[in-house]
Amino acid sequence: MSTLTPNTATPLLKYTGHPLVDVGAATITAFVGKQRPEDVTRADLEEVAGYLFQHYNRSYMNSYLSCVFMNSAYFQQIVAQSIAGKKNQQMALDPEKQSQYHDLHLFAFRQPPQDDAPLCGLCGFPSCGVAFREHFPLITGRDVLNFFPHATAGLPICAACMLSVAAMPLGALRCAGRVLLVHADDPALTMALVKENLKRNQRFLDLASAAGDKFPDAKVARTRLMEQLANWAQREGQRRASAERKELHSRPTSVTAYHFTNSGQGPDLDVYAVPAPLLSFLTDAQASQHKTAWNALVNAAWRLNEKLPDAETHRNYLYEDLLSLPEEWPRFVRTYFLRKGPRATFKDDPRAQYRLARDLDLIHWPLLALFLERIVGMDQHRVDTIKAFGDRVALHIAERDSRFWNRFNLAKRYSDLRASIVRAGKEEQKAGRPPLIGYDDFITIFEYGEDDARRDWNLARDLVLIRVVEQLHEGGWFKHNPEALDVTLPAAESSDAADNAESPAKAPVTD
Repeated sequence: MSTLTPNTATPLLKYTGHPLVDVGAATITAFVGKQRPEDVTRADLEEVAGYLFQHYNRSYMNSYLSCVFMNSAYFQQIVAQSIAGKKNQQMALDPEKQSQYHDLHLFAFRQPPQDDAPLCGLCGFPSCGVAFREHFPLITGRDVLNFFPHATAGLPICAACMLSVAAMPLGALRCAGRVLLVHADDPALTMALVKENLKRNQRFLDLASAAGDKFPDAKVARTRLMEQLANWAQREGQRRASAERKELHSRPTSVTAYHFTNSGQGPDLDVYAVPAPLLSFLTDAQASQHKTAWNALVNAAWRLNEKLPDAETHRNYLYEDLLSLPEEWPRFVRTYFLRKGPRATFKDDPRAQYRLARDLDLIHWPLLALFLERIVGMDQHRVDTIKAFGDRVALHIAERDSRFWNRFNLAKRYSDLRASIVRAGKEEQKAGRPPLIGYDDFITIFEYGEDDARRDWNLARDLVLIRVVEQLHEGGWFKHNPEALDVTLPAAESSDAADNAESPAKAPVTD
């Protein structure tokens, strides 16, 4: 929790679990060069509050703070409209009200709380006053009684929580006219992301104090979010790989991002959840055996024909599709691992150009296997079985029957796919070799039980196909059979009632 108490033995600053307060507490901690909020001193709070007072009252902060602290005293001028309906006029804010606002929002820690003060609604310690929308984003305004204790207006809040919320914008990213704030279950990850944003924002403020420029506004919030997490994952992967720190193991953590505006013209909030398995995958994808393949997939997903080649406006479709996981993992696999882009795409969407013929070098089974383990949670035995079957299919195509390529990857019905595998298995047995696949392995990959096909049988076929393509490409088969890459892969579809009603060929069996 984040609080100030008169007891000097009690830390001045702690995490509360509230994202706005925790990001602000991390911002204060990072600003003064400490590692933990509990290490922050009263002198540190004075330094932070003074810095905020110096910059927040300047014109270059208006564009940012107007979406955070609505109608706050940080704006030197306020806009008011006369009752007669005249055009907006500039009115100077009362200096006394400005001073009162600053005393509460920034410097309340200078005064001890009153003995009869109500408890802070965030941390439970004595409050320093009451917060409204101009102090704390996305709560109600003055004289609104809803959702507050004892039917009173406003949120009782302590001095440390108030200052934490005041500092929060510097630990977040201004994006698309809103605040993009990232809060993790693991405070170390929250701190890492806050440090990056604080460094960026301080760099601008150091320049803006002389130039007076407007606060920079990044674009494409979902890309910026995943870009930040991917950068963190890269550093985390390097940290884990370092020889002197191999013994360190970070616990799994999830992240929730809040993209919000507190504007009086329409407050709004979008929430993005990033589960722990996805962060684990991003970190492990940076390992030496996957890094090149992963970076290639990411680089091929940036929006084409970018008019403003700015790192803070460029959109990445793979990053954004990561936020649909794990629910949309079949579509993700087909798009990025099998290079089969969606039929309908936006203008300048690179996925419209995804083709096996041009993207063979991007097919990488080890990375897919990592994805299936981390994101899908697929049983390792099934992953290994798919891989082994893919190896046998590739060998069969390359050395015995090139026609099986079309029969395998163009089958539109489960019965056709099953029949082609059975036929190939019989041919292998006639030649004195083991069948293409055994009964148990076939059930593991394509069925729940005998004659009970998986509804996602075509997805299972795609997983096998990815391994087949990788093996054929590495063996140079496509160089001698380029026409094989001209085929159009069938659209994703599940087995239908007709497939289930007919009598399928018997599954192949081993001797």
